[in-house]
Order: sequence, then C-alpha cells, then structure tokens
Amino acid sequence: MHTISMPDHFPTAFITWTTYGTWLPGDPRGWIIENDASIQSEEPALVNVVMQSMKEPLLTLSNSQREICDATIRAHCERRTWSILALNVRTNHVHIVVEADVSGWEVMKQLKSWCTRKLKEADEPRSRWWPRRGYVRYLEDVEAAENAIRYTNDG
Repeated sequence: MHTISMPDHFPTAFITWTTYGTWLPGDPRGWIIENDASIQSEEPALVNVVMQSMKEPLLTLSNSQREICDATIRAHCERRTWSILALNVRTNHVHIVVEADVSGWEVMKQLKSWCTRKLKEADEPRSRWWPRRGYVRYLEDVEAAENAIRYTNDG
C-alpha cells in the first residue's frame, strides 16, 4: 500500500479516459458535457448522431494492447517522477491515481499520447485510440485519495 501524501501545490488526481467510441455523448450510463461537471441523462438520438460521425469502429483493447498501455504509463510516470498510486488499464478505459508536478489534464494528455505512439509502434493499424476528452478529479484529502485508489484497483 502506498503512503498517500497530499502535496500543497500539485494535487493528487484521479484521471480516467475511455477508448474510442465506447462511451459516447448521450450514453445511458450518463455522460458529461465538456466544461460542465454535471452528469447528463441518456439521449439515444444523440448517441446515434455521434455513432454516425465516428471515423473508425469503437475500440476494445486486447490483452496485449492493455499490457502495452500499462507498461507505457508506468515507464512515462517513472521518467517524469510522477507517483502512480493506482493504475488499471481496462478493455474500454483507463483509470490512474497519480501525484504529478503538472496538472492532471497535462498528465492525461501525455499518457494518451505515449500510449498511442507505443501501440502504433506495435503495428496496430488504427489512427483513433481515445476520444478527445477524459475526466480529471483532484483529490482534496487522504480519504478521497484512498477511495479513488480502491475504486481504481477493485471497481
């Protein structure tokens, strides 16, 4: 178990991003409008419109693709001296709880970019791996961090 420190200037972040096409605007599980943290209700017509505009089929990561992403995230965080408190690369999304010296949005941007590079190096033939958006929540205390770690590892 990691010792959780709550830095004064660089907060611990819970970061999530999905794979391309697996959680669309209008989704029945709820969805978030960009720049609005409130969860939106199901909109089947919107899902259909978004599906029609997709440039590639939705992506479910294989076991080998998940391993590439996991190893890439760990290596990049180590190189940047970011502390991974929890990481779970799933078939349709990634969760990470991390302490970093940059914003959670910058962490997500870099990790998505590096995972894309490594997947392409493995001769994976697609161009779209992730949606443009993701989710970042800053964890304000140890209890919030412990809950995010538990969710990431066991949820």
